[in-house]
Amino acid sequence: MIDEAHAFPEILGKAFGSEVKYESLLNLLHYLFHPEKKSGIALKFADNKRGELISLVDKALIYLGDFFRLLFSEIPLNFQFSFRHTTRIKVDDGNLEESLYDLSEGCLSLLEKYKKDSEDFDEKEMAIGLEMVGTNVKKAAAFLEEFRSKTNKNLVFWIEAPNQNSRERYYHLFSQPKNTEDILSKTLFPNMESVVLTSATLSPSPGNFQYFLKEIGNKEIN
Repeated sequence: MIDEAHAFPEILGKAFGSEVKYESLLNLLHYLFHPEKKSGIALKFADNKRGELISLVDKALIYLGDFFRLLFSEIPLNFQFSFRHTTRIKVDDGNLEESLYDLSEGCLSLLEKYKKDSEDFDEKEMAIGLEMVGTNVKKAAAFLEEFRSKTNKNLVFWIEAPNQNSRERYYHLFSQPKNTEDILSKTLFPNMESVVLTSATLSPSPGNFQYFLKEIGNKEIN
C-alpha cells in the first residue's frame, strides 16, 4: 500500500536521479589526500604508489575548482534558486571528467593488490577507501559527461543555488528521469501481486484518473 500516491512519481524520479556537488567531490578527494593538512589514506601506501595517487588527486582538485568557478559563466545573472539547464556545458573542455576517470582507474587498479577482508586494519582501510573513492568518482565523471552533453533525452537536468545557511559556495548539478512510468510499469508493478495506491488528490475530478494512470505507466485501474 502506498499512501499519498499522488507524490509517488516525483519521489521515484528523485530516487532514480543523480547529483554532483563540489563539496561532496572535495570530501572524496581529501579522503585520499588533503594537501593542506597532509593527511589521507594515500599516505599509507608505499612511496611509488603514494606519489601516483597524490598526483592524481592534485590534478583532480585543480580541475574541480576550475569547473565549479567557471560554471558561474553558464548561469543567468538573475538566477537565485533552481534553473533548468538545457544547453551543452562548455567550460573546461571536459578536464574534470577526465581527471576523475584517471583517478578512478588508479584507485581500482591499485585495489587489486589489497583485500577488503584482510585482518590487517591498515590494508582493510586502504582497500575499502580505494573502492569507495574509485567507484564514486567514476559515477560522478559519468554524470558530468551526461550533464555536459545533454545527449540523454530521457533525463531532465537542472542547477540549484548553494544553501545560503551553510558553507556551500558553488552550484549543485542534478538530473532525474523525465518520466517514471517505465520504471513503475516494467520494474515495480510486474513484481507485485497487487498494489494499493491511496491519496485524496489522485484525480482532478471524480472518477477521472487518466493523468495519474499515465504518470505511473498503467492504463487500467480496478
